Amino acid sequence: MAIQDARTLTPEAQEALRRRVMEAVDGGMKPAAAARTFQVSRQAIHNWKARRARGGPDPPKSRKRGRPPKSRKRGRPLKSRKRAADPIR
Repeated sequence: MAIQDARTLTPEAQEALRRRVMEAVDGGMKPAAAARTFQVSRQAIHNWKARRARGGPDPPKSRKRGRPPKSRKRGRPLKSRKRAADPIR
């Protein structure tokens, strides 16, 4: 059986996992022990703690998955770039 990681979980399950991990760390468990217990990386725990320290949501919310949509709509012309005066011409 292959090891399942947290990326295969639903966004709601990922948030619940983050909540449990952060509660364990706040309760006195060392981040390295929490990483082993919950099968997440120590770096992920560090990132979650840093995001919370910066005033982010607790637990950190899942972000939208996938490639971001294109920024311009079809049929709309591209903005023209201003060219510098060509000294040769």
